[in-house]
Amino acid sequence: MLDIERQLSSGATAVEIVFRGADETDLAQVLDLHARCSPESLRRRYTSGAGAPSPARIARTLAPEAGHTLLATVVGGADDGRAVAMGQLFHTGDGCGEIAFLVADAWQRCGLGTELARRLTVLAPALGHGGVVAHVLSLNQPALRMLRRLAADGALDPSWEYDGPLVTMRSAVGAPRG
Repeated sequence: MLDIERQLSSGATAVEIVFRGADETDLAQVLDLHARCSPESLRRRYTSGAGAPSPARIARTLAPEAGHTLLATVVGGADDGRAVAMGQLFHTGDGCGEIAFLVADAWQRCGLGTELARRLTVLAPALGHGGVVAHVLSLNQPALRMLRRLAADGALDPSWEYDGPLVTMRSAVGAPRG
């Protein structure tokens, strides 16, 4: 659990964020999360201007054979019970899991993406991944800052590849870094 204090127009509201695994039964919550994201947030998540994928494609990403999804849901406040962020660790078949995140606009800059990334990198070795990879648009400075923060904290030991507007971060996981 993560305690967050949100500053709202009516004052500060303390809420708890619960992180839990998700599957196909969570499709409605995941679609609701996508609906509450701006086109810019969706572009950053999916690295394209096409917006969110179809509901059928999103459902396929929630299937266990695709990988592992974590949802961040709110306890308390106006968003009680809603998923406000998700992180996914996809099986890529090359021993490296691909990590990706989506945080509802109203909940960005609260540390949810960073917490999801930490949890997924810890979980990756248990799911058979020796490393993680993330593909990020070079203009997505919040995501790049998050990955750099995790590197500074020792959670990642990244190498970076640049290909036009796309930045790819790769890091081994599971071994202590020092």
